Amino acid sequence: FAAILTPPDVITQVMMAGPLILLYEISIFGAKIFGKKEPQVSTKETKETSG
Repeated sequence: FAAILTPPDVITQVMMAGPLILLYEISIFGAKIFGKKEPQVSTKETKETSG
């Protein structure tokens, strides 16, 4: 599939790669914002379970 979409000259390859890289970076940023967060454990619970 990528072989069909890849343009033959360098200028159009860069023009195609630019938006793809931008979308990739936006998805990483979105995953950091909307991703699953780890539950926070309070220090009181930690002291009780540690013995």
